[in-house]
Amino acid sequence: MKSPALERFEYGLYLVIALAIRFLPRAAVLGLGSRLGRLFYRLDKRHRTLCELNLRETLGPGSEAAAGSVFEHFGRMVFDCIKLWGATRSRIAQLIDVEGAEHIESALSKGGVVLFTAHLGNWEVGAIATAIRYGPVLVIARALDNRLLERKLTSKRSALGNDIVEKRESARPVLRALRAGRVVGILMDQRVRRQDGVAGTFLGRPAYTTPAAVRFALQAGAALVPGYCEEIEGGARYRAVYLPAIQLRRDGASRPVEELVQECNDVLSDLIRAHPEQWLWMHDRWRADE
Repeated sequence: MKSPALERFEYGLYLVIALAIRFLPRAAVLGLGSRLGRLFYRLDKRHRTLCELNLRETLGPGSEAAAGSVFEHFGRMVFDCIKLWGATRSRIAQLIDVEGAEHIESALSKGGVVLFTAHLGNWEVGAIATAIRYGPVLVIARALDNRLLERKLTSKRSALGNDIVEKRESARPVLRALRAGRVVGILMDQRVRRQDGVAGTFLGRPAYTTPAAVRFALQAGAALVPGYCEEIEGGARYRAVYLPAIQLRRDGASRPVEELVQECNDVLSDLIRAHPEQWLWMHDRWRADE
């Protein structure tokens, strides 16, 4: 837990940045976010080294050259989120193209949907896009380590149409939402402890992955649909993409959880390989914590 003084300092810094962003044109905000991302790439040796290592060991020698673009994308994404949190839902909707809507709409016609995704593109805008079209999404999230920023983030997400549940307290609210025919969003590309995950591969490398999305879908009789929201036109616009649902049953019986988790990993891995500069490579995904 951070000290109250550090929490207040970080929160005050956020308020100053948010105020400046409020009065800047969106194009200037995107440019500023990109430049600050590149600056952090130069200054943050620990995350730069981890990002370059992950790229090289996953995509092969030479791929680490994309690390600067990864930082630029993340800076642009953070600044655009702050900018769009002050916009109306109708304004945000104008910035988003949608592809594959038939997949999530078909699933919703039969019941609830577990929409699983990754830290790819702009997952915050992806949740907003889904809420605008299909009603409030119940988003499973890990709380920030700054309580003041966490309250602000939760209020901004809720104001744009979504509900947030902390992952440690998510089971009952998630099952209730799915049985009511709602969409539940979950990011399943984060590192988990060995005892909390399912062994398999992610981007072709051994990794433990949370089985929560799969287990919620099986328990609630909900569909398991992949989706993501990519930057297009240099970040000026977004494309929310929904893919065909994962088949949960074979020969009349539920498929094994481990097999389903691996299929989810394979889908996300293909998406990340297609857009490597838009994934969070500075995350230590493959470390197996006890």
